[in-house]
Amino acid sequence: MAVADALSTSARVRRQYEYLPYPHRDPQDEKKRLLLTGLDDLSCINHYCFRGRKNISAGIRVLIAGGGTGDAVVYLAHQLRLIKCDIVYIDLSEASQAVARKRLAARGLENRVRWIHGSLLDLPHMNLGQFDYINCSGVLHHLESPEAGLAALRAVLKDDGAMGLMVYGQYGRTGVYQMQSLFRLLHDSQADLGSQVAGVRDLMATLPATNWYQRGAELFTPTPKSSDSEVLDLFLHSQDRAYTVPQLYDYLATAGLYPSEWSSDSRIWYQPNLAFRDPELLARIQTLPRRDQSAACELFWGTIIKHAFWATPDPDPIAQWTDPEVVPTWTRSADLFGVRNNMLKTTSPEWCFSLQHVGGTKVQIRIKVDEVTRKQIELMDGFRTVNTIMADILGTYSDRSPEQLHAECADVFRLLNSHDLLVLRHHSVRPMPQ
Repeated sequence: MAVADALSTSARVRRQYEYLPYPHRDPQDEKKRLLLTGLDDLSCINHYCFRGRKNISAGIRVLIAGGGTGDAVVYLAHQLRLIKCDIVYIDLSEASQAVARKRLAARGLENRVRWIHGSLLDLPHMNLGQFDYINCSGVLHHLESPEAGLAALRAVLKDDGAMGLMVYGQYGRTGVYQMQSLFRLLHDSQADLGSQVAGVRDLMATLPATNWYQRGAELFTPTPKSSDSEVLDLFLHSQDRAYTVPQLYDYLATAGLYPSEWSSDSRIWYQPNLAFRDPELLARIQTLPRRDQSAACELFWGTIIKHAFWATPDPDPIAQWTDPEVVPTWTRSADLFGVRNNMLKTTSPEWCFSLQHVGGTKVQIRIKVDEVTRKQIELMDGFRTVNTIMADILGTYSDRSPEQLHAECADVFRLLNSHDLLVLRHHSVRPMPQ
């Protein structure tokens, strides 16, 4: 029996990440930039998971399960740096945890986190209590039993809590799995990991145009530009599975969870109106359950390489514009890009904005900017409720149909919200500190 085969799944996975922590991160970069992670903006979490009613500023318990080199823990700790909170990080790899700790230390936040070396499978027996929010990104699909991993997370999640999860998508990674099978056939599993990575690079340089990975290679970082940790994680991982949308729904159901919303990184790929242009066909698809609509989109595009989403025990956790007591709130991304100020300054009848999401998706947003829209943007200052905003607009434009004004304002909100530029919080909830 080969050495790698003699090791347990968790031991093989740990061996890989001790050798090459993934993703590669330089702690010194924390002095120059803050990486935003698509699932961990706390204002978005409040909107999509707590109906905007979670008073995060009053305190929160957060778990980063399988935290790797620290993208999620750094972003969450940064947002919570002025808030009473309990942040717990756990990972199987000591080398990965060391990178994460150095990144937090560079920000003076290392002591804000409780660091645990171990498996998330052991969480139910660690007496850590229960958490309001759990991040587990890119981890569950590497477990021998993803169901056991999800059950362990659910055991430490509050009944009114939420998770930010990412697992691989099956169709977008079709060529990856063919290459993984090829490398298992051709490579000696007893060879050191460095030699295996070098062998992958050599063979990848000779792939014909007919190869399925080569056909879809634009979905991934080109191998010559990839770090060794990326090559190892993509092509030589010892435990790797993926999900279709229906499989994902069934998987979440094993733990009594419901998908709330896809991360903005890839949300557009699940929207039927962007995939199906025939009005009759689109109308028929939109009568289907949301699960089947998303499944149809996944099959249509064929390029979704990962499913990143929020999940909750509550089947209906999203804040709604129709709630008069919520406050439209500009997100960190919107502030970063100066969205509100740019919209107010534009003299064009249409505001156009090109946006590249954290995951690389590039989109162009177009909004007709008439006097009503300009007034709405002006009134959405992060303090006024929907009720106050609409009362002002209805009073100002009393010659216009109230139904039409309500519909126009709702459309503007939905478009900005669809890219996580604008979210909602209940008026009783304090704004997040910047």
